[in-house]
Amino acid sequence: MDWTEYAYAALWLLSGLLLIFRFGRENKVFYALGAFFLLLGAWWLADIFVPEDLFAGVWVWVLRVLGAGALLLAVYAYYREKKKADQGNALEEEALSLGEGKISEELSSHLSQVSPDESEPESEPEDDYFSRQDPLEGHWEEEDLENQEGQEGQESPEAAEDMETEMETEAETGAETETDPRQE
Repeated sequence: MDWTEYAYAALWLLSGLLLIFRFGRENKVFYALGAFFLLLGAWWLADIFVPEDLFAGVWVWVLRVLGAGALLLAVYAYYREKKKADQGNALEEEALSLGEGKISEELSSHLSQVSPDESEPESEPEDDYFSRQDPLEGHWEEEDLENQEGQEGQESPEAAEDMETEMETEAETGAETETDPRQE
């Protein structure tokens, strides 16, 4: 016998176990389909060990009838679930359309009860760095980049140089006063 027959049997058995134990909790149809896959695995194993060919003659028709039954069961379960999902979506949309008026009324009544000092001051939207990209040309405009530098708190190039000098001085003095903890 060829090793591929064992591989097919193992594939059907593993798929059946997966359907039963992993997906059976999601929908009961997976228990039946998993059992069918286990039957297919047993069929392949039986074909290996029985001298009669189970994929010819009357036995092949038995397998086809079982396969057609499993297929019909799966199609029925699919359409039943699809119908439930469509009905659920329709009910949800109807509830949302009916509830929108009620929600907006409740929101407006709640907002009218809130005094002006309880409400938070409206904050200006933050400047988004990526929104300044020119979508047509795909590059950054120079004016926006200059404006951004001014917004970061750098008043002039001299201020930037002063800041760099300060950082260098701190790094030099900090490096000299640092001690190695292993020397203590």
